[in-house]
Amino acid sequence: MTNRTVVAEPLGRADLTGVGRAFDLAQDSAGAVFSEGPGFTDRYTSEPLLDGTGHLGMTSVSAAPGEVTRMERHLYTAEALFCAGDPVVLPIAPAGRAPRTSDLRALLILPGEGIVLDPGVWHAPCLGATAPAAYYWFAEVDESVETAWVELDEGPVSIDSGVERDHVG
Repeated sequence: MTNRTVVAEPLGRADLTGVGRAFDLAQDSAGAVFSEGPGFTDRYTSEPLLDGTGHLGMTSVSAAPGEVTRMERHLYTAEALFCAGDPVVLPIAPAGRAPRTSDLRALLILPGEGIVLDPGVWHAPCLGATAPAAYYWFAEVDESVETAWVELDEGPVSIDSGVERDHVG
């Protein structure tokens, strides 16, 4: 059994080749459309997040550090994830074969940021970066397809947010 620790890397600096695409609505960035009016500013993604009809969900989670023992994937849909207010850490592994302990990574997602995971990318529930947190997900839901959770090949991986409890960013 492996006793590996993974420290989260900031989403905005991560290489997402083969994983998906990031977006940042907290600031004017490529892929975001900006507008403003009296008393408000607005940003939205310039491209749709999904190809099909999506469902919005919200998951509440405990804080990092935490442990990942198993992961899931969705072969029929991309999945967008973004924090509901507090930063979260997303454990991921490449699409393809069953998730391997040695391939697991973690991404720190700050408020305003999000990621759209490609279909087939392995992932576990997020962890709050500094405290229990909630995050939103947006994906197609097909109740006829059972979600399969697969154990990591060499045992659990500890996830560290890389963020001090009293400081984010």
